[in-house]
Amino acid sequence: MSYVISNLSDEGSFVTGRFMQRGKKKDPKPASHFVIAHKSTSHIVDGLYGGKPAQLIYAVFTTPTNSISGSAVCAFRLEDILKTFDGAFKGHEDVNFNWLPVQNSKVPEPRPGQCVNDSRTLPEQTVNFIKNHNLMDQSVPAFWGKPIVIYTGFKYRYTYIAVGSLK
Repeated sequence: MSYVISNLSDEGSFVTGRFMQRGKKKDPKPASHFVIAHKSTSHIVDGLYGGKPAQLIYAVFTTPTNSISGSAVCAFRLEDILKTFDGAFKGHEDVNFNWLPVQNSKVPEPRPGQCVNDSRTLPEQTVNFIKNHNLMDQSVPAFWGKPIVIYTGFKYRYTYIAVGSLK
């Protein structure tokens, strides 16, 4: 039986994942959820992928030291990141409620996440909103639909990524 990390962003952010258990069956069975710590991000990489131009960001994720050992490298398209952060926020009324999309009418202006000249001038309502609504409703999909590299050994964990190009 082997384990792989998949769906690294299926809970609305970069920081959670689903541990998949592979047995003798062809389809993996979902096991427990766990937290994945984001460790490092590359600069924006311009390139042609499948003949189409795209801007990608590569990121390294790893599980905490007190859990099942695992690291992964994923690529995300800048356009998908911006689309996700322009989408709905997640929120809940208190700890006994489910996380649900926040209605656009409840999102303050200026919209959290937008660039402003001086963040010290942001209204208190905007600052408090982002403190309480720090998840997006939709996840940022991995560019190839899955991690590029997965490592589940105990000897080391990925902690940094450097991306270059050949010319």
